[in-house]
Parts: sequence; structure tokens; C-alpha cells
Amino acid sequence: MPEQNKESSDIQIKPKSTLVLPQEEEEQRTKFAEKTGEILAQKEEPQDENTPTEYLGGTPETQQDKQKTLTQIQEEIRKLENVETVRDLRTLNVNTLIQLEDKFEGILLYAFTDAIDGSTKIDFANWKEYKEPAQGTKVKINFRGNPEAEMKVGACDIFPPSIRKITVYSQGDKNTARTSENRIGLKGRNRDGTGFFDSNGYIPIFSGDVVEIGGVDKEIDKKYRNEKGQIDESSYQKYETENGQKETETRENIFKKNPAAQRNKIMTPEEVNALMQQIETSGTGKKVVESAIERTKSYEQNRSCWTVCEQIYQRAGVRRRNIYHAKYDGPDCGDNHASPELISRIQPGDWLFLNVYKEDPETGKPLAGVNPKTGKPYDRHGNHSVLFLRWLDRENMIAQVVSGGSNTQPHVHKSNLKKSPVTFIAKPV
Repeated sequence: MPEQNKESSDIQIKPKSTLVLPQEEEEQRTKFAEKTGEILAQKEEPQDENTPTEYLGGTPETQQDKQKTLTQIQEEIRKLENVETVRDLRTLNVNTLIQLEDKFEGILLYAFTDAIDGSTKIDFANWKEYKEPAQGTKVKINFRGNPEAEMKVGACDIFPPSIRKITVYSQGDKNTARTSENRIGLKGRNRDGTGFFDSNGYIPIFSGDVVEIGGVDKEIDKKYRNEKGQIDESSYQKYETENGQKETETRENIFKKNPAAQRNKIMTPEEVNALMQQIETSGTGKKVVESAIERTKSYEQNRSCWTVCEQIYQRAGVRRRNIYHAKYDGPDCGDNHASPELISRIQPGDWLFLNVYKEDPETGKPLAGVNPKTGKPYDRHGNHSVLFLRWLDRENMIAQVVSGGSNTQPHVHKSNLKKSPVTFIAKPV
């Protein structure tokens, strides 16, 4: 959030010292870790009559079996419910999350998405909808402040094999839509090379992004499950044998046609080098761009979007020189934003405020730029801090930027400067 509004924010900013937990919370985390270990250990135990014989992706033969399965799975996952209420989810590393997904297929979809058209939190009353999302379903990604999940968990890790196509709207902006042309891998399992891809490469997902389900193929889903409806190692081996060579060629063709295409959620050194070659800058601007890319690799705790940009400038050894600052009341800037002439002067490394606050024209209710818990704007002027990297489409004002927030790790993404007008511009000096 912008500097002048830090004190008025509704976000509770906690210093790094809070990472040293009070004894009560430490004990709670220990108990949670023990429960998680128990659940994962059960994967290796022989099944008995009280152990679910179906994963969430399976189809129980009878209604009674279905109810028994769901009840038992609910009982196990209920042990994890404190994840969202006491921040335990933030403590789980990606390997543990993937193991839980192997054990209880659908738990990542449960944990890391909010329903758009239903309740704000996914619940087991509607579990079938979430384990088998239908075409046209939209979900909003929310990694619950887990920095490692934010930077490593992808859509292919979350969605079942039946989902063959998705469209990702960065921060819910329809103008930044990316629709996959290929799904590579049966499920991601956090392995390099898997995921949803278009001509620009791997399509990442971050907190605040909206994902729309495009293509559903239940036959693929059924083909690679075992007789119990589960996805196991034999499923992955069979899929790789039948599809591995073709998918490798598909991936190689994408990168051959577009050397700058993204390969994974975390940018590889090769991708960073390719991006830097496409950004025409020098001097202080180059220092900021390099610092911004470096910051995207860090899992440091973020206080706000403003402090992320401030850190990047400080580590680049530069200061900011303000050249434009719109003045207006409230969170909606209206017509108070940078002129086309000012926009034309934006260069790589510039620090921008984007007015991201939006209201429904019919109801007047806020649609973006608000804290979902309070319903109030994150920033009293509705702004979000970003660092400009380059134009992707200057005519339509689509920019590539770096930004982060209190619950979102800094990352490279698109921003539509028509939809989110520029209300502040600073140059590095």
C-alpha cells in the first residue's frame, strides 16, 4: 500500500519478532504437526473397515459408501481445520502439502481457493463441487499467507486430472486473461515441467487470481485411476508412458517459438536473463530492475506492497524522486490520474501507484482493492504499489510489473494501466 496511508490501513502489520511464537501458540503448532504426521503415516498402513477405500476423486458404488467415505475423510481433515483459524497452514512446507494431496485428493483445492459464486470459504457440505469442479466454475486463489505455497504450488497441483483447460485472470482482471493450450502432467506434484501452458509458457497462479475452469475430460480422469478410484504411482507411470514423449515435444516447441516463455512458477536463471535482455534500461533503472527480480526469489515476510517496493529501492542503493501524485478523496481516483503524456515517460524501474479499487456500477459494492474480512479498502486511496518493468502492449497499456503484499510474495505479473489508472509516479535516483 502507498506510504502516506500505512498508519490508516486495516491490515494488522506485525514485526518480524512475532515469528518467535508465544509458548501457547508454539504448543498448538507442535500438536498440529503431530496430527499432520499421524495423517500422513496412515497412508502406509493397511486398510481396515474404518479406513476410506476411495480418494475424493473416486466414485463410491453406493450412496451409503459415498456417505461413509465423505464422513471419514471429513473426520481426518477436520484435524486440519485450525489451518485457517490459527495460521497453521502457513507453517506447512510444499512437500507436506503435496503429501497431503496424495493422501486426500482435493485438499489443496479446499485449502487454497475461495468460492466465487458461493460461500467465501470452501466447506464439505458442497465437497463434490470442489473435488469435481464443473466447466465454467470460477474460484479465487488464496494461499493463506503461506510464502512457499505462494511461490511453488501451481494449478496443476490443485486441480484434478479431468480439468484440461483453465483461464487465469491475474488479480481478477479480465484484460490479463491467459487461457491454457496444454496441460502437461497427470497432476503437478510440484515437479518441474508440469502445469498449464500457453504460447507464453507456464501459467502461474497467485493469491488474488481468479481461475475459470474451461475444459473437462472425465474419461482421462477415469483412464488413469486404479480400481479403487485412486491416483497412485502406477497412474503416473502409465500416463508418462503414454504421453511423456508428446508432452516433452510440446514443451520444447513452446520454448523454441518463444525463448522468453516461462518454464516454471519460479523464474529460472535462463528466464531471468531472457527477461533482462528484453528490458531496455541502464543506470539506476537497471539497478532497480535487478533488485526487483532478486526480491521475487525471497520468502521474506512482507508488511505491505509499499514496503516491498521500498525494500527493492533500498537494496538497489537508490532513492525515489516523485514526479506525479494525484490528489483526491476516497478510494476511487475517478478522473484524477496520470495523463497520456506522463504515462509515455514511464521507464523500467519506476515506482507506480495503481488505483485498483473498483465498485459494482449497479450495487455500489466494492469488487476489488478491498480487504475481504472487513470489506474496506486496503488503502484509503485505493492504491497498490508496483515497480514497472516494461510494456507488453503499450497501445492497450498492458505492463509487466513486480509487486507483492502482506499475503502475496513479490512476483512478476501483468497489470492493465487503463483499468487500474496510475496515480503516482516516482523515478529512481
